[in-house]
Amino acid sequence: MGVCCGTGNDSRPSKMPMTMVDLSPPLTVGCNKIEAFEKSLPFYRTEIHVMFAKISEAEEKTGIDGCVTLQALRDALPTQAWAPLGDGSSTLAKLLLSDAFKNEKNGTAPDCIDADYLRCFALLHCVGKPVDKAHALY
Repeated sequence: MGVCCGTGNDSRPSKMPMTMVDLSPPLTVGCNKIEAFEKSLPFYRTEIHVMFAKISEAEEKTGIDGCVTLQALRDALPTQAWAPLGDGSSTLAKLLLSDAFKNEKNGTAPDCIDADYLRCFALLHCVGKPVDKAHALY
């Protein structure tokens, strides 16, 4: 599951686009239910270097170190794929506000998403060249 590597062999890090755009939806033909669900999430339509920058932007806007809110993420990710962030009852919002994105040691607030957990999830699910994923990880 997830996207471990891009297909490009380019060893130069990607540049930030002037305007964020969604990538094409991934194909789900032949995927099992879990893979199809993962690919339905907007992470698969976002490049890793863009996602990491947007998480940092949302974290700064939230004003709480290590935490992002749905609204701050929605403001940072203003594309159609990420529009469900504006609906608290959407599958995406419920996933991001679930216990999977809470840090028990730091006591993540109920309306917050742990930024580092979100980055880990993004590393697994966003697309990107290996050099971009390595840069994001390290």
